Amino acid sequence: MALFIPAARRSSGALTAFLGAGPPHRYVKGHIDQGVLVLTVLTAQLLDDDLADDFLDELVAAVAQCGAQKVVLDFRAVKSIGSAALGRLLSFRERLCERGGRLLLCGLSPNVAEVFHIAELAGSSPSAGAAFEMRPDVPTAVACLDGAEQDQ
Repeated sequence: MALFIPAARRSSGALTAFLGAGPPHRYVKGHIDQGVLVLTVLTAQLLDDDLADDFLDELVAAVAQCGAQKVVLDFRAVKSIGSAALGRLLSFRERLCERGGRLLLCGLSPNVAEVFHIAELAGSSPSAGAAFEMRPDVPTAVACLDGAEQDQ
C-alpha cells in the first residue's frame, strides 16, 4: 500500500475529502497546521488486533490522501494502548521514514507514555535511539517539525 500520492494531487482539500466523506472515521481526525499533518486519535483505548489494524489503515490513508511527510499524532484522548497498536505504530513510522517523512507523538497521558517508555520506544530525539519522538502538545510538535524544514 503506497503512503504518498503525486504532488499534483496533494492538498488539505484531499484530507478534508478523506475525513469528511464515506464511512465515518473512527480512530483519527486530521488537519494541516503549518504544512504538518496533525492527526488526533479519537478512541480512548487502542488495545485489540482488529482495532489496531483499522487504526493503521486510517493513519496510512490520511497520509496518502494529502501526501504528508511531516506527521504529528495527538494522543490526548488515549487512556490505554496495547502491544498490537504499538506494533502498528512502528510499522506506520517505518513506512513514513522510508519515504523521508517524520512522525512525532504528543499529548500522551502518563499511563500511555509509560507504556512507550517501558517498551523503550520513546524519547525526545531520534539521536537518543528511540523509535518515537514525543512532545508535550500539538503546538510544540508542529513547531519542532516546522523548524526541521528550515534547518535543512
